[in-house]
Amino acid sequence: MAKMNFTALSFYKTMLLFSRLVSLLKDANPVKIINFEVPRWVPNGTSHVILDCRYRYTENDLRLVVKWFFNDDSEPVYQWIPELEKRHVAEFLFGRLNLSFSVDSSDRYSRYRALYILNPSLEMSGKYTCHVASLAGQDSRHQEMLVYVPATTFNFTLTKCSETEVSFLCDARGLYPRPHISVSLLPLDYEDKKTYKRTTSQVIKTDATYSTSLTGTLFVSEFPDRRPPVLECRVEIPGTNYKISKQISYFPGLHDANTGNPSFSHSVISLFLLAFLISCIHVTDV
Repeated sequence: MAKMNFTALSFYKTMLLFSRLVSLLKDANPVKIINFEVPRWVPNGTSHVILDCRYRYTENDLRLVVKWFFNDDSEPVYQWIPELEKRHVAEFLFGRLNLSFSVDSSDRYSRYRALYILNPSLEMSGKYTCHVASLAGQDSRHQEMLVYVPATTFNFTLTKCSETEVSFLCDARGLYPRPHISVSLLPLDYEDKKTYKRTTSQVIKTDATYSTSLTGTLFVSEFPDRRPPVLECRVEIPGTNYKISKQISYFPGLHDANTGNPSFSHSVISLFLLAFLISCIHVTDV
């Protein structure tokens, strides 16, 4: 009987200690992510990118574990257990991390929380999730990161078709992901005069990148001589801040000194082609 009472007393004490521990952990402020930094877009060919997950923790956060996941994979691509001083890198990131990088070498529970990815490439586009857990609680954040490829070539040209029509061609190659291309007339009030016809665009994928082009014809007769229009071709990669553009100022005609009629000889056309004002390519990267 005494043995049974001793067993019951031990069980009671164990449950009491466990209850107090749970209560302490519940009342404590568990680990919490306070700053999450994953860039939304990164140019292909970048030397490195840092994905950081800064969290707040206390002495109650026993057995702290930091995990990074890619897309919806249930297995982490990176795991760090500070108390055991152990790190695990999955095949996806093997050889792609700078493992000597430390966000704070003096903080034992934070120093290896971030991912220092070397030479991020196209296959690394996706959702990254940081998950931090301890016996006191857990927290997680996620963010999509897109690795994009800028255009390798970009051209915009005009060609005279007849006395009243001029055709244009804008093309860009070697982009990823699928780009968007457009041609506009500046000032924009020209758009209301319906000066376009037979406008055609296409996007072709070759291997891992895309090429896009836009062709069309303009009615020259719609342009007032006193205010020549500016044509702008713009190429963008949706989901990023990548934009490139070129502009060409078109002068409708040059009056011949003898007849007073517009002259479009090959020499004059060549002169105008040289006089087209082509703006510099403007690229905005993260």
